[in-house]
Amino acid sequence: MEEDIGPVRYFGASQADGIAVLSDCDSLTEVDRLMPGDVVAAQVPVNGSHARLVDGRGWLGLDQIGSGLEEVHPWAAQIMHKPRITKADAASLGYLSLDEEKLTPLAQHLPLPNRVIAQLERKGVKKASPIQEAVFSDIYKGKSMCLQSQTGTGKTLAMILPLLTAMAEESEWGRRGDKIIVITSCRELAAQLYTYIDSLGFFPKAKGYATMVIVGNVPPSEAVLNANVIIGTPNELGGLLHKDREIIQTLHTKLRGIVLDEVDEYTTAPRLFASKWAIKKKRRIYNEKKAVLSGRLGNFNTGVIEWFLKRSLAYSRRQDLQVLAASATMNRDMARKVHRLLRWDPLGRWFNKPPPLMRPLAMMKSDFQAIPMMPTVPLDLDHRYVPVIPSISSTEISDAHWTRKPYEKGGLPRLKVKAINQRRGMGQRPVKKDKAVAMLDGLHDALKSRKQGSGTSLVVICRTVGLTVREAVRTLHEWGFHEAEAIHEALWTDPRDWPSRWAIKYSYDQQDHATEIAERHEQLNERARTATPLEQPVGCDAWREMEERKKAGENTAPVLVGFEGLGRGIHFDGVETVYILGLPQQPRAYMHYAGRVGRFGQKAGKVVSIIPKAGQKVLKAWASKVGPGVKFRQEPIMRIRSAEVSNVEPHKLPLQMERRLRPASEPVEEEEVEQQEPLLLPEPEDPYRLPELESDDSEEPEKEPVPVPHKMADAIRSRGKQGELGVKQIAAEMQRATSRWPGPQEVPRHTTKRERWKQEKAAKAARKP
Repeated sequence: MEEDIGPVRYFGASQADGIAVLSDCDSLTEVDRLMPGDVVAAQVPVNGSHARLVDGRGWLGLDQIGSGLEEVHPWAAQIMHKPRITKADAASLGYLSLDEEKLTPLAQHLPLPNRVIAQLERKGVKKASPIQEAVFSDIYKGKSMCLQSQTGTGKTLAMILPLLTAMAEESEWGRRGDKIIVITSCRELAAQLYTYIDSLGFFPKAKGYATMVIVGNVPPSEAVLNANVIIGTPNELGGLLHKDREIIQTLHTKLRGIVLDEVDEYTTAPRLFASKWAIKKKRRIYNEKKAVLSGRLGNFNTGVIEWFLKRSLAYSRRQDLQVLAASATMNRDMARKVHRLLRWDPLGRWFNKPPPLMRPLAMMKSDFQAIPMMPTVPLDLDHRYVPVIPSISSTEISDAHWTRKPYEKGGLPRLKVKAINQRRGMGQRPVKKDKAVAMLDGLHDALKSRKQGSGTSLVVICRTVGLTVREAVRTLHEWGFHEAEAIHEALWTDPRDWPSRWAIKYSYDQQDHATEIAERHEQLNERARTATPLEQPVGCDAWREMEERKKAGENTAPVLVGFEGLGRGIHFDGVETVYILGLPQQPRAYMHYAGRVGRFGQKAGKVVSIIPKAGQKVLKAWASKVGPGVKFRQEPIMRIRSAEVSNVEPHKLPLQMERRLRPASEPVEEEEVEQQEPLLLPEPEDPYRLPELESDDSEEPEKEPVPVPHKMADAIRSRGKQGELGVKQIAAEMQRATSRWPGPQEVPRHTTKRERWKQEKAAKAARKP
């Protein structure tokens, strides 16, 4: 064994002619070459200039790093069967490494003004991420495209920065300038994007050059006409932009771009395999069901985006109109869906020009067929889970979520939503109430077990739990977690009014409250970044409870609570832990929730799923789909309100085996059931009954039971002589009648010739020393 000279690192070549592998670090004799696409493991001394290959071929000169020799992520150690891996794996490793020192500054890709660069540096954005390097120049030139990249790598900024840069050069800000529409999946994400875009520095902040259209802020038509950036959800945008005649006339020539952020949340991409006629019929039924459901599903406006895009493309007549779509889980099916939406354009601007699916440069160099789905979450995340079981609890939950309203009174229609692309969450009933209570108690224990000094936590409540955000926050406050706050309440609710007055104040007063909502979002983001909880009035009960918890050494960092739609795109600085209450519907949903931590430029975090005991197998089955090297481990917590969960399954013997092991002398205990007299009236006497003979009162002696062999002999005698085969059949029938029949004999499965050959080959390999 050779001595250990240092830690193992992994290297690959980026030059076409490869990198020389030397026989010794002191000589320049070349024994082999490291070619592009090959990844090798090498031991690197602490202060050495050469690295020794683990496979013993020779040495690599470390002075070539950056000029032909590239270092890749240590994940290669988990998938290497040899000292080298495939080209596709090497490209993905190079992308996943995300070495910030090798990234290029933003100013090298776009002609950004100095004030914009200064604002981005204050926000911590100094260099371009891999996806931004790949698309900045193409979007700046006016091309339409779809973007896919890892969570937290700046996909939204990759679309917005080139658009605003081109608008600043070719147009003007204000009523006579160009306009772009940014479509988001939920109201909270719209508020976040408005806060970010309005403070980029392209135009004066809070002067009306950007506005948002959401529930809680419906600006007047004059504010929309003066804005250059219009942000909102599909339902609210369509209700305002497509109803005002003056706005429609303005969009006719001023609409420059449409940005679809998190497009796979409100746009579905079903896989339909059938004939053309059957596909057309399926798609028609599919769209009808989506249109019916969309009006009753709140933020999940599935089906609305189709009508919004169809109208917007019909209103806009500019040939340079851009459409940009992005998501961390976008695949080729979703890219085709976006192209189908754009083919509704009456001018045919994208009829034969589908927007390309763009990925980071390292991924684009690899084989597109080899990596159809990019890794979505950061590799250094810690994936944990807390199993819970129903038990006796004092937690109270409202019954309103476990009863289904009729359709006439505002409930969901009776549609088989599960059959629509397996989207079972839209109309699915929640879990049983005792399971929801157990998961809420598990959240209490997980929050109590937070380490002192850890940062802000984000709680995502899945729809299958059946809890509202308000009820979850109220329960946490009752338990003493006064640092918990609902994200939507922190943004646009007024604590002095009741909900109907909130809607009247913020939606129908014909004023633009976007600036006020942006200020609240900045305050919430600052509290999350500094891990400072919401201030309580000094002397109140909540303040006393918080002080007692601080003295006891508990963590009082903010706990932000949101519904399932917040798992896409939302970003708060300082979030270190994400608690997922309930089991997500699909692995890609879990990817989005886990992507709220460990984002680009921040340290890695932890994802804790609080699920029923049976959900452990589901999470572990998702490990290979979530990312390379992902392992789910149980989170160690102190059980306070939730019951202890034992993962040891009791061993149960089959019923037939239990009968065999039971001794023959042991009688089977049968419970004596008292025969109760039926509560019926006595039968009337029959007037036509014949007289009976007088019966003898003397009891007849009981007949002795006939032995079984005699029964067999009688049966053979009565059925005739059928030979030995008949005797066996009769004996089998008598055996079934007189004993517990174990059932038919198991017929062995037919083994093919190829399977027998494989079994013999495996047996020979096992016998070899």
